[in-house]
Amino acid sequence: MFSSCSKLSHINVNSLNSNFISIDGILCEDNILVAYPDGKVPVILPEGIREIKEYAFGFSLIDSIQLPDTLLKNWERYIRIF
Repeated sequence: MFSSCSKLSHINVNSLNSNFISIDGILCEDNILVAYPDGKVPVILPEGIREIKEYAFGFSLIDSIQLPDTLLKNWERYIRIF
């Protein structure tokens, strides 16, 4: 979605948007992570996130990631390693 935007560190969503929200600067659809900005480091997903959309991290080079307890147990299926 925002691939090749290495300086993007925060995603804002208009409060009138009925489809998406911004939680701590990441793009979400309810409690599903849709897009994590490439420039937002360290990668820490906030509590409340239950799922991760495919390619939510685009082609980011992630050294480490902090996952919330609320993430579904089979979270591996949501993350693609490139």
